[in-house]
Amino acid sequence: MDVITKNLNAATITSLVVGLLLGLLIGWVFWPVEYENGGLSGVATADQEYIIDAMAQNYAATGDPNPVLAVFRDWDGAVVRICDAGDDTTGLSDHNAMAAVLNEGVGCTDETAIPPEEGNPLLTFVILLIVVGVLGAIAYQTVPILRRDTTEVGDDIGMALAPAVYDDVPDEMPESSETGGTIQATPVARFRTTYNRGHDTYDDSFSIETTDGEFLGECGAGIAESIGSSSPKSVAAVEVWLFDKNDIRTITKLVMSDYAFNDDGLKAKLATRGEHALAATGETIVLETASLIVNAEVTEIEYGPAEGELGSESYFERLTIELSAWAKDGDFEKPDIQARIDELDY
Repeated sequence: MDVITKNLNAATITSLVVGLLLGLLIGWVFWPVEYENGGLSGVATADQEYIIDAMAQNYAATGDPNPVLAVFRDWDGAVVRICDAGDDTTGLSDHNAMAAVLNEGVGCTDETAIPPEEGNPLLTFVILLIVVGVLGAIAYQTVPILRRDTTEVGDDIGMALAPAVYDDVPDEMPESSETGGTIQATPVARFRTTYNRGHDTYDDSFSIETTDGEFLGECGAGIAESIGSSSPKSVAAVEVWLFDKNDIRTITKLVMSDYAFNDDGLKAKLATRGEHALAATGETIVLETASLIVNAEVTEIEYGPAEGELGSESYFERLTIELSAWAKDGDFEKPDIQARIDELDY
């Protein structure tokens, strides 16, 4: 018994050391940590202040919280920066009101203006690697299935659980919503997003950046409208959107099921949400701002079966959209804030 215990302990320690070394090697050499979808938190301070001031003026003029939520929804530190950016010259009251939209009705209090303490990311990463190594070694020794060939798992499960896929940059010229033809622009990135029925919190977003890491804007897709009362949701419309840091607007268009597109009542309900488009394989929806163009191509549609009051082709079982982003060539000026406020339509 002592010999068996000794061998088991030796195997466990060896597995622990090997797992830790492999974790460090993978984490630091082969697949180092990369930060993506940083959103506005990665924008230069001057640009942050410009966007914050512009949105504060917009909210003060319109009282509409939707643009504020659309622009700042993925920025964890938005309330702190909004409060810090407000002063007597830009109108602290405007910033206070906008902060309240994001902070459950609480404006720029003394507590809000104090940024939370940040930990040491390197120390956190090292501790995480150690924990993963320990748990991996223990699991490898105690769970036999983990030692099987991973090809037995199958590709379908991996694809079902995988996040939205980042692909190569597009190589063709983009279509323009203003000219109706192609336009000279520099390809930036291509993203793929897939909605599957049952994902009731579906809301993908992607950061649009240059190869040098300069933040240009964001794009994404999410649930716009569901029909019926079943659970999970029966989604009949998906919104695709584009935010341009140089244009303060968030352009939104809706990809609708055949039923929703031909239902006048539903279309009227969604009239203020953006331009409507019938979901069709190969259909390209153009979103264009001052400096960016995103062509959203529907590449896969699968309708759910008829259920109760829901007929055929009324809701999506699966919908895949490829978002191809370009930065317009040439110089451009930042648009007039008041003109953009007048054009906002949510």
